[in-house]
Amino acid sequence: AQPKLWSPDSPHLYTVETQVLCGKEVTDTYQTTFGVRSILFDGKTGVSLNGQKIQLKGLCNHQDHAGVGMAIPDRLQEWRVEQMKSMGCNAIRTAHNPPTPALLHICDRLGILVMDEVRMPGTSPELMEQMESLILRDRNHPCVILWSLGNEEMLIQETPIGARLLQRMQDRAHQLDPTRLCTDSAHCDFSE
Repeated sequence: AQPKLWSPDSPHLYTVETQVLCGKEVTDTYQTTFGVRSILFDGKTGVSLNGQKIQLKGLCNHQDHAGVGMAIPDRLQEWRVEQMKSMGCNAIRTAHNPPTPALLHICDRLGILVMDEVRMPGTSPELMEQMESLILRDRNHPCVILWSLGNEEMLIQETPIGARLLQRMQDRAHQLDPTRLCTDSAHCDFSE
């Protein structure tokens, strides 16, 4: 009735257990971790988390790690997020590809806000399926506050075709998750 709210300062998490029954026999069990929070983006007042104004202090997080590459151990992901948080970071943008699920679990637990980015914008069946899979996979994470529909795709930036393509992607994203806004990272201006 009165959940503890998830935030960077207090990343409180809950677990729901889903069971599949065949008659009275449990045939499958799945646990989903989630947090309760609200996010509001307003052009005049900025960003509010749980009704409180918050300043996003973030960076771009390319998943690779110098000297190790892309296939890094979860503990190294965690160490990286811990270092970011110790420097005052409270937000990251996953860069150019969907993040590993381990990174989102770490951000949930440590209280880092995430702009979750698809690999490539587009409305082909394959690209739409990739976006849909990302949203369905990640939408229970309280750390995820925005869906990024692409980044640095020169063929769609500021073109009528690009606007229509991104609108179609956004419409589908909002069908799957009406709780989060979408952006195209190439057009972000966080200077204001």
